[in-house]
Amino acid sequence: PSQLRPLSEQPLAAPHEWVGQLSGGEGCPGGVRRSLRVEFECAEDESLGRVDEPDPCGYSVSLATPAAC
Repeated sequence: PSQLRPLSEQPLAAPHEWVGQLSGGEGCPGGVRRSLRVEFECAEDESLGRVDEPDPCGYSVSLATPAAC
């Protein structure tokens, strides 16, 4: 299993939006380490949004949740 560093929270420009970055995961071909960016969005219900791989071994996901409000 991948071992990722702790989540770091960084406020975004818009209110009630947060991003978490997990980095330092398992190595990929070419020496790149896996990472995950989670964009938290304020919403009444929890739902998983888009999941992308914008860079090799670099993933992003949006998560709607009341906890981000």
